[in-house]
Amino acid sequence: MTTLSPEVVRASPDTHGAYEEKMSQIAALVAGGLTGGSARQRRARAWAMLGVLIGGLTIARAVKTPAVAEEIATAIRNAAVKAAG
Repeated sequence: MTTLSPEVVRASPDTHGAYEEKMSQIAALVAGGLTGGSARQRRARAWAMLGVLIGGLTIARAVKTPAVAEEIATAIRNAAVKAAG
């Protein structure tokens, strides 16, 4: 998703629809593995986790220094675990 998402932004409406469908399926799978809160709250946490993971990985891949990339990776991993509850 980290490399696909920026490409989808420039794609056709049909591609946007297919992307939304798949991402919604992924979010539903993630939400299904979460505990606590309502179904709506778990889905919101799943979207937050996906956003942190996908966005964070994009940033980590874009920086020059391996130490900074690792710092980012650690931060996003910790944020995802926290969001999972």
